[in-house]
Amino acid sequence: MDGHAPFLEGKELCAYVCAGVLSDHECSDVGEALGKLARGQWIMIREGTAARNLEALCRCLRPLTMSDACW
Repeated sequence: MDGHAPFLEGKELCAYVCAGVLSDHECSDVGEALGKLARGQWIMIREGTAARNLEALCRCLRPLTMSDACW
């Protein structure tokens, strides 16, 4: 199941992930993306139409957070 939950964190994020939402494409910043990654979600980074944050979110790309699907 793919998600769409910007600004979700803490207990609400844990419940969201436990409900089976495996991915998210609505991270507002690096901290939010890393929090979702730490809880096992896949993060899809994209340049949104409203939030121009692609460059900022790319800072969370590291070998540990990337899969072969990225290439």
